[in-house]
This record gives sequence, structure tokens and C-alpha cells, in this order.
Amino acid sequence: MGMRNLLAHRGRLALTFATVVLSVAFVAGTLFFADSITPAPGAIRTDVAVLVTPAGADDDGEYDPDRALLPEQQRQRLAALPGVARADGIVYGYAAVVGADGKVARPPGFANDLIGTNWTGSPRLRLLAGRAPSEPGEIAVEEVTARNGELAPGTSTRTLYGAGTDEVKVVGVFSYHPVLRDGPGRAPALAFDTATAQRLLQAPDTFTSVELTAEPGVTSRQLRDTVAAALPATFTAQDGALLAERSREQEEGDAATAAQILLTFTLIALLVGTTLITNTFTMLVGQRTRQFGMLRAVGARRRQIEGMVVAEAAGVGVLGTAAGLLIGLGLALPMIEFAATRDAFLGDTLRVTPGAVLASMFVGIAITMLAAWLPARRAAAAPPVVALQGDLVLAVKAQRARTVIGSVLAMTAALLLLLAPLGDQPPFTVAGGAGAFVLLIAVVMLAAQFARPLVRAMVSPFRSRPLARLAAENTLRNPRRTAATISALLVGVALATGIAVFGTSVAQADRAATERTLRAPFIAVNIGGGEISNDTMQRIRAVPGVTLASPIRRDSARSDGEGMSLAAVDPAALGPLLHLDLRSGTPSELARGAFAAESLAAQRGWSPGDVVRLSIGDRPQPVQVTITDVYSDTPLLGNGLLVSDEFADRHFRRHNGGTLLIGADTDEQPLHRELTTAVADRPDVRLYTADRYLGEEVSQLSGLVSMSTALLGLSMVIAVLGIVNTLALSVLERTREVGLLRAIGMRRRKVRAMIRIEAVLIAMVGGVLGVGVGAMIGAMFQHAVVGQPIRETVLPWPSIGGLLLAMAVAGVLAAEWPARNAARTDILTAIGTQ
Repeated sequence: MGMRNLLAHRGRLALTFATVVLSVAFVAGTLFFADSITPAPGAIRTDVAVLVTPAGADDDGEYDPDRALLPEQQRQRLAALPGVARADGIVYGYAAVVGADGKVARPPGFANDLIGTNWTGSPRLRLLAGRAPSEPGEIAVEEVTARNGELAPGTSTRTLYGAGTDEVKVVGVFSYHPVLRDGPGRAPALAFDTATAQRLLQAPDTFTSVELTAEPGVTSRQLRDTVAAALPATFTAQDGALLAERSREQEEGDAATAAQILLTFTLIALLVGTTLITNTFTMLVGQRTRQFGMLRAVGARRRQIEGMVVAEAAGVGVLGTAAGLLIGLGLALPMIEFAATRDAFLGDTLRVTPGAVLASMFVGIAITMLAAWLPARRAAAAPPVVALQGDLVLAVKAQRARTVIGSVLAMTAALLLLLAPLGDQPPFTVAGGAGAFVLLIAVVMLAAQFARPLVRAMVSPFRSRPLARLAAENTLRNPRRTAATISALLVGVALATGIAVFGTSVAQADRAATERTLRAPFIAVNIGGGEISNDTMQRIRAVPGVTLASPIRRDSARSDGEGMSLAAVDPAALGPLLHLDLRSGTPSELARGAFAAESLAAQRGWSPGDVVRLSIGDRPQPVQVTITDVYSDTPLLGNGLLVSDEFADRHFRRHNGGTLLIGADTDEQPLHRELTTAVADRPDVRLYTADRYLGEEVSQLSGLVSMSTALLGLSMVIAVLGIVNTLALSVLERTREVGLLRAIGMRRRKVRAMIRIEAVLIAMVGGVLGVGVGAMIGAMFQHAVVGQPIRETVLPWPSIGGLLLAMAVAGVLAAEWPARNAARTDILTAIGTQ
């Protein structure tokens, strides 16, 4: 009987089936992705027994182009130690390769730093095509870099490095397999022969690190102890077995993090889908009240009624799960490929594990059955006499309980939100974030109460039009059902709005801070993480009209065991090129000590006159510096300590910095052309006007906002399906009513218009409530994460307007099928419907 009922109601269950398919597909795709990118056996190198690195490199595992260098003589001594079978010296330094389009070709990974290395013949670089570089003028290119730059063996191109550029020939393509990750997903873009790499990237006969292979029978721990005793104080020996285990843990952690992010959005879509499925079965059960009453009257038990509905849900769940699993496989493949091209350690082969399949089946079958059981339980509990009347009375107590709980949550949210503006630090920021999400839950529970006044308000400008009034009454006829559909939309819109508000607020705050600071009309930036070379700086300074060109040099330091960033500028640049909001002093005070960013000073309790001991880079001796003033935070300087260029000459690592501020006293357009010509031979150096540079501050977060909104798009698609489902089932319930309206003269196009207006009202109520709650979530999130005052929240009105317009359009599209069905209803048949 369950199968017959399922087939009898297949049209009504079609959208529920689609919802199950989408939910299962997203869950299955995410789980398949997570299982597949976990490093497979053999992905982590185990051939290196000991890795010799500069002291401190193991603190973060990150590539640093200016750490101490190991001489060739020392590598030879290490190679001669007992138990050492092989000693491969590794060279790392800034280098980039120009692609066929004239732009820098990017290697895999998410870091901006571009790295060059040397070819050693070890498994670190595995040849995929061509041969290894063996002399100056030859390079091998990493496989993703080669693909991105359209480079292949035999291609002629240019390399870029700190001191200049060279014409080279690509002779090989390689894959990268380090023993210790140089950061998440980072890989060198190209490799030279060892002598060329040393000459161009660091210094002749020196290495950044050394990989040691043990002789048979020698353990990594034994060899590490032997090597450690022979190393200078500036280098350390790391156990290769421990490094391999750490790399595996890091990769598994990164894979888990990626999966958790995707699962977060998946759970949101699943919540929306569950709401839709429950809503659908609630309406279907309500329409079959008379059938259930007759079954109960002839002896059917409550459990049999419940079992029949749950069996139908199980059928939908099984079919939807089967389709969802297949679609999930298709979704996982591009995600796996994307991840594998950004991290050499990650797996790139699709793995379908029993756990992922079972979890997907649970989502598709168990949740669908649970969503159907709730309305089935209420239907079965109705006395046969009531059910035979064809009007199932919904649980009034349950609705009252929702209202009471929602009201309590709303009051709790209000109290938490009132605490948030009292401070920009915990517990006020925590209270604000918690209050925003409690508010979301409260509004979802009170959606039925909010729907009525909002619908009335939206229709009020058109109250003289009967069609609008009729659509409004139809929308509010079943407030519980309408509220469930609105809630599904509300969640997706609220989170999308919250992310947009957060991203816009942070980006605009950064832009405003940079705009207050930046006075230079032009800025040159090395987009690969390298420095502005001396030749490039000289050409820029030689351009007529350039009055001053000052680099921003950077380093890192520790004070009392805590790290901080350092930035250095020429004091002469303060005023013409940089403006600082100082607490008390003048820019000239920079020559006597250091300026501390306001946030750093507050965190460390520093004030002007305090003396701070800094351990800079790998320098053995700490340096004392006096805090001479405090300046307002600005992303341009890193919100750490600002020192003079003279201080940097004595204590920083030797480099020019990757950002150059350029002053001018002539017309901007002609000078811009001259400056562009001056950097034309360096595709890794990008010239910005001040306005364009400020725009970059906003665009960096815009990508994150767009990606997050796209991930939330699935929940919105499911929510729009909910509108289609609600209207389709509502039209079926009102078949007789539609027939009567047609009988008294309503034309088909007006029937369609009435259904479309209902859909737009539902979509817009969900959109308005979602935008309101989302704006609060975004404001509190930026308040909690970056400590900005709530009053500095920026609402992205174009995005909000576009989102509401999209909701209205979605409502019209969602109404198309139910509206056509309603308009095609045969009048006599409809009037005779019971």
C-alpha cells in the first residue's frame, strides 16, 4: 500500500525527491572529498633520515629566504659523517618564471611568495617530462606552474629573481615532494642547476638546508644525534621520521579543516532541506486526513498509519539517496583536483569509503523518514470522527510552545545585543556574537508571527487591487506552512547577508585606515613576495617628476617570547608619502626609536618612553629600542613596530622590501606611463595608483564573500524549491476555490498572477527577515573577530538590494509551474472537487 500511495502522489513528492537528491549530493561530495584528499600511504617522504635547517626554522616550518646559510664545506663534512649515505644541499630563494602570456606563472598553493630552488636528483623533485637543468640558462618548471604558464620542455622564457632577470630555456617539468612542508601547499615554481641557483638566489657555495639519507641499519634518531654534534649553533638537525609524522598530521589537519568548512555549509543546506521535507509531508498528510480517518474507522491502528507515511518517506529517501550519491561523486572530482593542484601532499584519487556512503544514506533516508514521522504522528493521533470531517486540527499547543520559546529567545538575544556595544573586547564581543545567532533562532521560531504584519505592509500600497489582497490572504491562510517556507529562505539569506556585511565592514575599515595613511600617488609592489631590486628602484627614481621613492622594509621580532611584525621607512617619507595619526609626538621622533601600533601597544601595555628588548630574526643578540610614540593602526604598516631605515640597515635582514612608495610633483597620467615603462621588464612588480591600491584592499575580501555566498547558494536553491512545493500543494488544496474563481469570471492570466504574487510575498518576507538578521550577524561578527566598534559596521546596500531583487525574481520563477497548473484547472472538475 505504501508503494501505491507513493506512486499516487509522485507529482507532489517530486520536489521532495529533488531536495533529498541535492542534500545527499552535497553531503556525499563533501565526505568523498575529505576522504580522497587525506594523504595516501607513500605520499609523505620517508627517505630523509635527518633534515638540517637554520635554527628556528622548525618553529613554524615556513620558508624564509633570509635565514642563515650553510657553506659547502659544512655540507661535505656532514656527508662524511658515519651513517650518512647521501647529503643533498637545498637552495631556496625568491624566483619566478614568466608564462606565455607575459605574466608570472603561479605554482600550487595559497601563499603569494614565489620560490626558486636547485635540482639535486633526490626524490624531492621528480621529473615528469624532459630532463633536469644542468647549466646556466636552463630551468625545470613545477607541473602546475607549467600548466598555468603554458610552459613545456623546449619553451624559451624569462626568470625573475632579486637582482634581475635572465633569458632561459625550459628543459623539464617536475613535481614537488618535500620532507617538510614549506607552509600549506607551497611549492617552488622553478629549479636551476645547483651552482646557478646559489649564484642567483643566495650566495655561491651555500645552502639553505641539507637532506641526509642514512645508511642501512642506522636509525633517524641515531643519525640526528651524530649530525647535531657536528653543526654550528645557527643550524639544527631534525629527525626525518618525526618530520614525516608531523607533515602527515598537518596534511590531515588541513584536509579536515577544508572538509569542516564545506560541512558547515552542507549542514546549513541540510537544515533547510529538512525543513522543506517536513513541510511537504505536513501538507500531504493534511490533504489525506479523510483517507486516514476512513482507515482508522475500519480498524487501522495509529502505528499502521504512521508506518504507511514513513514507508512512503523511506521510498523517496532511498531513490533520492541513490541519485544523490551519483551526483556527489561528480561534485567531488573537481574539488579533489582543485585541492591536489595546491598541495603536493594531498591525495588526488577519488576514494569512496563505506563511512561516507553510510553517512550519506543516513542523511537521505533516516532524516527523510524522521521528517515525515512528525506530521504522521500528529495525523494518526487525530480521532477518526475528526479525521473523517477532512480537516485535521494542527497541534495548537505545539505552535504556542514555539511562540513562547521564540519570545524567550528573542528577549535573551536582545539582552546580549545590548551588552555588545559596551566594549570591543571579550566578554562584550562574545555576547554580541552569541546574541546575533540566538536572534536568528528566535526569528525562525517566530516566523509565523512576523509573516502577517510584513505581508500586510507589502500589500498595503496595492490594497485597492483585489488580486493583491486575495494573494495576501492566501499566503496567510496557513501561517504555519508559510512560516516553514519563509524560515528556509531566512537562514540562507541571513548567513549570506552576514558574510557580506562582515567582509564589507572589514574591507572598508582597512581601506579607510590605509587611505588615512597613504599619501604617495603611486605604489610599486612585488606581487610574488620578493623585493624591489636595486635596478628597478634606480629606474623609478630616475623618472622625471619622481620626488621621493621610499621602500617599506619588513622583518619579524620577538619580545618577551611573543612575536610581532616590524616595518621600516625613511623618516623623510613621513608627511609626503605617509601620514601617521600619532598620539603625542611628531614624525621626527622615529629617528630616536620606534613607533608602536595602537593595538600592539594596548596588548603589551607599552607607552612612549618604554624600552623594549627585541630579538630580530635569527640574530643572536637582542636589541633595545625606545617606544617614542603610538600611531593608529593601518594595514599598510602591519600594525606592529615602525622603525627608521637607519635602524633597519643595522638590524634587519638585507633586502629592499617588496613595497615602494613613490612621490611625484607632476601630472599623474604622463608619470604613470613613465613609471609603467620603468618596471616593464619585471612582471612580478605591479605599479598601482593610490586609488587602485586602495581598491585592492576591498577586492581581497570580496573573493571570500563571493565564495561563501556561492556555497550558501545550495541552501537558497533548496529554499526556492520549498516555495515551488508550498505553492504546488497549496494550489491542490484550493482546487475547488480556484474553480469557483474561474466560474465567476477570473481569467487564467489573473490566476497565474495571483499565484506569482503569493510566491513573491513569501520570498520577500524571507528576504527581508533574512537581511535584517544577517545584518546583525555581520555587525556582531566583525565586532567579535576584529574588535571594530559596532557603529563602524558598513552595510553593502548594492549587495543587499541585489539579494532582495534575486528573492523577488526567484519567487516569480518558483511560481511559474504552480501558476500554470492552477490556470489550466478545468472549471467543472475543480468545482466538483471535495
